[in-house]
Amino acid sequence: MHLHDINTLLNLQGVFITHITEPIENTVYITLEPTDLHQSCSICGNIYTIRHGKSKPRHVRHLNLFENYTILILQTIRLTCSECGLNFTWEYSFEKTKSKYTNAFKNKLVKSIDGGTVKHSVKNLNVPYTSGERFIKEALSTIIPIMQNQVLDTAINSSKLAIGIDDFVIRKGHTYNTGIYDLRNGALLTVVRGRKYDELITNKNLCEIVNIVSPFAVVMNLAKIYHNFVKEVFPTAIRIADCFHVNRYITDALHSIRKRVSKKLNTYQSKFLKQNKKLLERRNDSLTKAEQTLLERILQL
Repeated sequence: MHLHDINTLLNLQGVFITHITEPIENTVYITLEPTDLHQSCSICGNIYTIRHGKSKPRHVRHLNLFENYTILILQTIRLTCSECGLNFTWEYSFEKTKSKYTNAFKNKLVKSIDGGTVKHSVKNLNVPYTSGERFIKEALSTIIPIMQNQVLDTAINSSKLAIGIDDFVIRKGHTYNTGIYDLRNGALLTVVRGRKYDELITNKNLCEIVNIVSPFAVVMNLAKIYHNFVKEVFPTAIRIADCFHVNRYITDALHSIRKRVSKKLNTYQSKFLKQNKKLLERRNDSLTKAEQTLLERILQL
């Protein structure tokens, strides 16, 4: 394949290939040169610059070429602006200055995390974990605000909007955060650090959402903090207790009674009751005939 065909395949603007190596340990090295002789000053915009030779070339990782790692060898050309006297090096449009990876490679890494983890993505692309994590965080810092605006617009335009509030653990027994969800459209509106009333009512991001969203109903657990918060910020919304938490309280009460009854039974009956405790949690219409007979024996104890 000719060099100009490889140059087209790489799709890198403002450069041309001067040399390409055979694969060495599954890696291809491609030497590039700028197509222009001069580059305008980034400060004053002057197009008349003076070249002062080259420093040591830089190695930059690019997208794989025919299942081989691709390393671009970029010339570090020293320039001086004839107008303002600024000393600078040649800047390439396809990568950030002094970066070891091209923008296209970073974008591929960010897209590869969809449905996976940072660890999985960096392992597949053979990138250090810290570098991969940094690239992903940089991308998310620009993507997240756009996604949040889209989610909020959808929530605002929804009829009979239903919001869900629930906490999730960061460090069990110590740190908890609160998630605010759009149940109608299946989206996360925001995350609040903490789950106390003061932490919710003073959160700036949450207050902004409260001012623009008018939910028809709010679904939450039975925590008094959440009910007080919703009563304060959404006084007209219907408060609905989450069926999962209600069922958990009922199940806990049922087993509390079972344990109290078990203490009054003999050893055999107590052991029999404990072995079949799961039957007490099942729906009656989901039991087989054998299980229904077993349940009747338990209720007669």
